[in-house]
Amino acid sequence: MSPTDTTATVVETTTATQEVEQRKPLWESRLTKIFWVNSVAISKDGKRVVAGTFIHDYDQKIDKGFPNVQSRFGVYFYDDVPRVQTTARVDPKWSDEFNAWDGVFGVAISGDGKTVAGSGWLDRNGDTKLGLLRAYDADSSSTGALKLLLDYQDIKQRVSWVSLSDDGNVLAAVADDVYVFLREGDTFRAEPSKFGIGEVAKQYVTSIAVHPTGTWLVACDHSGHVYAARLNNGVIEDVVTWKAPEEYPFLSVAIASDAGKFVVGGGNLVFLFDFKEFMAQGASYKPMDFDTAKDESGVPEDMPGKLAENVRWVATSADGTLITVAVNRSNLDGKLFARNGDLTPRWHVDIDNNPNSTSIDAAGRFVAMADGWPTSKPAKFHLFNASDGKKRWESGTHSMNWPIVINTEGDSIVAGSDDGTVYYFTP
Repeated sequence: MSPTDTTATVVETTTATQEVEQRKPLWESRLTKIFWVNSVAISKDGKRVVAGTFIHDYDQKIDKGFPNVQSRFGVYFYDDVPRVQTTARVDPKWSDEFNAWDGVFGVAISGDGKTVAGSGWLDRNGDTKLGLLRAYDADSSSTGALKLLLDYQDIKQRVSWVSLSDDGNVLAAVADDVYVFLREGDTFRAEPSKFGIGEVAKQYVTSIAVHPTGTWLVACDHSGHVYAARLNNGVIEDVVTWKAPEEYPFLSVAIASDAGKFVVGGGNLVFLFDFKEFMAQGASYKPMDFDTAKDESGVPEDMPGKLAENVRWVATSADGTLITVAVNRSNLDGKLFARNGDLTPRWHVDIDNNPNSTSIDAAGRFVAMADGWPTSKPAKFHLFNASDGKKRWESGTHSMNWPIVINTEGDSIVAGSDDGTVYYFTP
């Protein structure tokens, strides 16, 4: 639906040059002087934070898709973080540091903050290739031994993403397949349930989201497939696969937990699914869709690179009435789109720098976004009113920013930057 349609919602357009507050974080924590904070996560109450360090030299690719930087990386956990402005040093309660190739690509934390997970690349020594997938008891003492709940070493490529249920009992990860683990007592089961979609996905599943209840999950791959399944005590049931009209490189999925819906984005397209209807109809299901190249952004429909990785991130409120999309197009200004629950326009904003990720609190009051490209060039974090797109504040950094996450309750924000720092804000 275009903004010229008489039934379209009025679009409020903002610009990146409007006068807004230059916000300082409540605190920041420098983890590394060399590597990036590529992923962050936050508990529902905002008091616990996890981050991971990562790097990949994209200008010096040894083998496409393989790691090429060997050093020391880690997963870092913060507990009872300051909720007021402070210049005092804020250090992790604990960390798991290790020698690896490229390091920690993704992290997750359960809603209750008691379980933490990290994913990425661990080892590449000759023919040996080992993905990283670990889970931790977040309440491990900072003075005692760190309690490892899972150290799975049977994935031979990068584990691209990881997700946890609210109670931390279900862990799901994606690499060449979808892997699901159930916690039993003090550990996760040693052997996961799998989708068995390696050939269909061409060994490259990109993103996953577990419903907070741990009863279903959704995933996507780089070849235009969307997957969904019910879970019964961590056992995968009723896997359904859907294929996009073209081979879109899907990069992001998000679940509207209260509405039973989910969003998938990649290429120029965003798709909205109803979980129950999708499971019932299977491959014949027709989701709602939104083509970012045909909308109010003004980008020509015949724009080159139609199948490029333009839609980098999608987010949704818990009730599914607000969906945001970070669109990162080379040689053109980026866009942050806000859509209503039927994918009609709500507002959009032009971003001078490349938008990389977006986040919404459960109630749909605030929209956060991180931008930047290339690394080592100044970048920003942004916060907008969800209702009209008015920017509340922005915060500058010295390098590209990738992750930013608002907690479920909407009163805390954690973000990370290629300057190696974790940043913490309130809306």
